[in-house]
Amino acid sequence: MLKLPLHRRSRPPTVVQLRALNSVRLPCMSAFASSDSPPFVHLRLHSEYSIVDGIVRLDDAIARAVADCMPALALTDLANLFGMVKFYRAARSAGIKP
Repeated sequence: MLKLPLHRRSRPPTVVQLRALNSVRLPCMSAFASSDSPPFVHLRLHSEYSIVDGIVRLDDAIARAVADCMPALALTDLANLFGMVKFYRAARSAGIKP
């Protein structure tokens, strides 16, 4: 079984590791079904493609969302949509709803 680093100082898993997780059901996903509170989802994320601000790399953001058991993630870059295709493909391959 693939183990993901979850402590702060470790790097997030790579896209290759995330693709290996596609067939694995994370234990936190079953917890969402039985929980009364909805899971947390970032609705404002400025990536490396945002012209004004944002230094977050898309692969790192998606890897962290998987590690934190987020079912979805939003990309809200300012002034362009350059990273949208890369974001969509990486999120879908990691099992996250873009």
